Amino acid sequence: MKYILLLLFLISSAFPKVFIESNYPLRNNNFSQILEKEGLAPVLWALQRLKDVKDIRISTVGPDTVIYVERYPIVKEVEIEGNWFVSDEEIENIVLVREGEALVNFDPDSARETLKLFYSREGFLDADVDIKIDIDERGYARVKFKVREGDLYFFKGAKFFGAKSFPEDRLTYETGLLIGDVFNEEAARKGVRNLYDFYRKKGFLESSVYYDGIEKEKLSSSFPRVLFPGVEGAKRSVLRSFIPLFRGMSNLISHPIAVTKALFGSGSVAFPRYIVNEGSHYNIVFEGNSHFDGKTLLSLLDLDTPGVDIFFLEKSKNDIIRFYRDKGFFDVKVDYAFGERGIRFLIEEGQRYSLKVLGFKGIRLPDDYDRELIEQRVQSFLDKVRSEGYLTAQVKLYEDINRERKQVYLVVDYIRGKRVWLRGVHYTGEDQRIEEIIGRYNALTPRIFEGNYIEELNRDIMDFLKSEGYLDGDFSVKIDVSEDKDNMYLTYFYSVNKGERYRYGELLVYGNEKTHFKEIYYTVVKEEFYSTQAEEESLWNLIQSENYVGVRTENFVDRESKRVYRLVEVREDKRGLFELSGGYNTEEKLKVEGGVKLKNLFGVGIILSLKGAKSQKYETYEAELSDKFLFSRKYFASISAFRRLEFHNNYDLESDGHLVSVGYRLSRWFSMSAFYSGTRNDVSGTGAGRFNLRRFGFFLVREIRDDLVNPKNLTHNSFRVSRVSGDREYYRVEVNNFILREVIKGLSVNGKLAGGWTGKEAPIFDRFFLGGLRDMKGYDFESIGSPEGGRTFLFGRLELLFVLREPLWLGLYTDSGNAADTFSEALHNLKYDVGTAVGVNTPAGFIRLDVAKPLSKVEEPTSKFKVYLSIGFVY
Repeated sequence: MKYILLLLFLISSAFPKVFIESNYPLRNNNFSQILEKEGLAPVLWALQRLKDVKDIRISTVGPDTVIYVERYPIVKEVEIEGNWFVSDEEIENIVLVREGEALVNFDPDSARETLKLFYSREGFLDADVDIKIDIDERGYARVKFKVREGDLYFFKGAKFFGAKSFPEDRLTYETGLLIGDVFNEEAARKGVRNLYDFYRKKGFLESSVYYDGIEKEKLSSSFPRVLFPGVEGAKRSVLRSFIPLFRGMSNLISHPIAVTKALFGSGSVAFPRYIVNEGSHYNIVFEGNSHFDGKTLLSLLDLDTPGVDIFFLEKSKNDIIRFYRDKGFFDVKVDYAFGERGIRFLIEEGQRYSLKVLGFKGIRLPDDYDRELIEQRVQSFLDKVRSEGYLTAQVKLYEDINRERKQVYLVVDYIRGKRVWLRGVHYTGEDQRIEEIIGRYNALTPRIFEGNYIEELNRDIMDFLKSEGYLDGDFSVKIDVSEDKDNMYLTYFYSVNKGERYRYGELLVYGNEKTHFKEIYYTVVKEEFYSTQAEEESLWNLIQSENYVGVRTENFVDRESKRVYRLVEVREDKRGLFELSGGYNTEEKLKVEGGVKLKNLFGVGIILSLKGAKSQKYETYEAELSDKFLFSRKYFASISAFRRLEFHNNYDLESDGHLVSVGYRLSRWFSMSAFYSGTRNDVSGTGAGRFNLRRFGFFLVREIRDDLVNPKNLTHNSFRVSRVSGDREYYRVEVNNFILREVIKGLSVNGKLAGGWTGKEAPIFDRFFLGGLRDMKGYDFESIGSPEGGRTFLFGRLELLFVLREPLWLGLYTDSGNAADTFSEALHNLKYDVGTAVGVNTPAGFIRLDVAKPLSKVEEPTSKFKVYLSIGFVY
């Protein structure tokens, strides 16, 4: 035995090792295993990119290599007390202190001032914060915030010292502040510039405005303006007439206690103080101007002048002369008179010179000389002919002023050049996929040559090479040029050198304290060769798993070994979460949802959810056990038990039962699942009875979105079919398609197309109704299809969304649909409505006001207009 031990000692001494040491223990990782398999390079690269790591030093101890890692403290616990308005999560984000993340160069004093400034901007002018931090020997930090928010302050106007020429309410309006709105010191400071511009335009050219702080005051009487902030601006702007209503709703929802106190006269208000030095008032008058009004000429003057002196007067005179000459008044004379009453600019405009065009006549130019208009039309002409392929086209202008004839001779020299054509793009290689890419572009030739067209092709080739793992790949282009009298023809020949295809190296994982390594391996896409699709799907899967509050992936490309190493750094979410949310709409009234979620059970991604929800239309309780990545990135499953109460127009439903489903991801965006449920259903009202039903079927869903949280482009397609047996036997099919597209910035369009069918034996709760907030908004709740529901339904919606002014937007939509016993009946008797919506994004969430008008008659009476107010999104 002793000889075996001696042999092992000699072997271990002969082969040097690499060790990782640190001032604080590193989070869980697989770096040691990677060192043994892949060597130092990928591990050293990964350590350098970890947010936990402050510094790395490498030394040798005998034959061994030691990597010493200096790690930042990691936040183990964040304790926040005293905050009511600002959530714990928001405070953590403001000062960059979050549980489970590194405490990078954290300074409590700076964090305190940052939070005070944030509170001040939100109207809490008396807010203060104490911050304490403790770091234990293992490098875990406990950070404690003690917040004293104090009162919320509202604007009650402004105070102006030194202002004499205008009433206080006018000056308050000019600051841009809204009386009754939450006090914001940043907005109050911006009022200085607004006042300054106002005074200068009114002729106070020596004026100055300074911000002098805040005056606070306790209310002694009711202050109803908190419900209508900025109502004074409604007289001056149609758009601003909408602002008081939505700002008031935002105040009430975001700060119900503070608004209530203000209405009862016990709240707090504040006034920004401005010191105004008006200086002398100069009445700026323009005399002799007949072609341009005083407002236009006033805009030419530099009103930011520190005062009126000879330099200001001469500059103003020259600016006016230059403007007139650019407009064709070459004989203009401008003088000024400066006295006690102000400044008079004396203008002798003279005759405007006409324009005589010589040479090329193909550009539509004005009859009178106007330099700006001439340049605009010449540029528009060049843009047009260059878009037609004359890439080297030029226009040269020569002017000759004839003062006797009051005419400008403009010689236009147009050099068209040759028209450039792209005759074709060809591939001189054997890769079929590259040939397909280039072939798509070649199919659109011959065409006028466009640089963007070639740039897009080049980009597509490089994207393909990278997406398939050819990271050293490149291409070269040979251009064949031929020409005739009027045209030049370009033919591009592409040669692509793909190089060696890069393979994936070992996966480096860091930060999984509770999650098993195998669970991450299940989630990450594993392929032999590197691909951008595998990278995107891996990140998407990690986020979708719900196990982490933060996920970061990064790649190390080893050019020598032609390998790509992936680093997956995770920040695990809390395993126990309490969820509570609320919403409101005029149909369901107040909606409350809450529950407890236990996540990442046993470190394998199992989620246990206990949920409850209640509104005027329903009451639901559910317990669910699910796994979004069931031992594979492809499979997912769930099992749940539920109890639900639903309150409808013609019937009420009480149901309880269980549901089991197993799914498979066909691709990143496309999945299918099979399900089985058993329910007991008690119906009162129309179709009364008890129905014990077993339901099994499958569900297909395809959803593509450009952003997980706030998508601007989204496509959703779903198809559900089920077979029901038990007390009743029938089939049920439902299809739903939704699309959202941002057409241009500020304009989006969305549309929905849905339909369904169910068998004759289907009880009333498995039949279809339309009408209300969720569909056919112009009609009463479930009025279409009443009283017994339809066996089929069809529904479509088209909506345009316009951003009026952030955060205000306008929607215009139309609905069409019907529920009937047959598709033919539904299609030939479609109901229609039109509607408009005004929405605003507020700190409390999304608020939407809908007004819809029915365009068709139904059996039950329907009001001429339906009005819906909703807080939160209605799906």
